Amino acid sequence: MKKKTPFIIGGAIIVALIALAVWYFAFQTACTPIGKLLENPAEFENKIITIRGEVADRMALLAVKYYILKDNTGEIKVVTKRALPAKGIKLSVKGKVKAIFAIGSEQEIVFIEEK
Repeated sequence: MKKKTPFIIGGAIIVALIALAVWYFAFQTACTPIGKLLENPAEFENKIITIRGEVADRMALLAVKYYILKDNTGEIKVVTKRALPAKGIKLSVKGKVKAIFAIGSEQEIVFIEEK
């Protein structure tokens, strides 16, 4: 009787690759580039979105904690209520875009992290 082990292993590899592809397209491509937020923040105002990048810097001022998240398209301040992440770490953040103030053509855009 012939063994069917290579067929079972090959099928398991194919299933694993399909699962990996589904995970990648469902979670990895769902992130909005930071540069796109900065170009047109009104498009994303009050919408919960996900951004991804590397923590470039972090700061705590009195009751406000934020860190700067940077990707290859830009960087944005992320206001958080949780512990500040370490500088250099890569992470995904879910939250909302807010325009803090605008003076003439200059405006300060921040990303408010969801709990």
